[in-house]
Amino acid sequence: MEDIYELPGLIQMYQATGEAEYGERALEQTNRAILRQDGTLLSGPEAGACLFALKQTGKQEYRKAADLVFNRLVNGETAVPEAAMPFYAEYDTLFNKKAHYGEIAAYFEGKKAWSGREAAVLIDTIEKMSMEIYEYYRALCDLLKQAVRQKLPAEGPRPEVMLNEEEAWLGYAVLKACSLGVLNREKYGEAGLRIWRRFEVQQDKGEGFGNMLKAQYLIFEKN
Repeated sequence: MEDIYELPGLIQMYQATGEAEYGERALEQTNRAILRQDGTLLSGPEAGACLFALKQTGKQEYRKAADLVFNRLVNGETAVPEAAMPFYAEYDTLFNKKAHYGEIAAYFEGKKAWSGREAAVLIDTIEKMSMEIYEYYRALCDLLKQAVRQKLPAEGPRPEVMLNEEEAWLGYAVLKACSLGVLNREKYGEAGLRIWRRFEVQQDKGEGFGNMLKAQYLIFEKN
């Protein structure tokens, strides 16, 4: 899967394990992303990594990089790409008085059908939002439940059946949603675990998405 997920994978493994190596590598990659910024906009995951780095270090260079991305998105210089929605929600929560929650909710409410990857973006976005604006938070949680019900088969395929990318993303969304309390762990947790077990056997478990899914499995098992 795409290298764009290497940074989120490192950050989530750091959050899941507390191992300093993951956090240090995430900071190094974030610094490289800022340094190579030549007028082009950081990607959504890179901008999100700037907020992680800001929390870890307090250095304002990361806030400035995040400000630049958010302001360009708000000013309409570029449309908000779906992969940037978690960053957009987190920045709005931390620094913008949650002023764009309605816009974020409307974006996801406009979807008629869901892919596993889209469900993953939605739960990543929910994670960054505050329950203080409960109307929008609850609306997105309800959408996540609809998306999972739409995509999750009643019974998973046999373990030897090759796992596809969309199923893997759905497994990520389910495990994370259970850990966050958005989905009922007793009802949906085993479905997420089945997908993880197949992924563990069949897929490369290295950087990027592999780390993201492994991190959510580890967090799920801790809870």
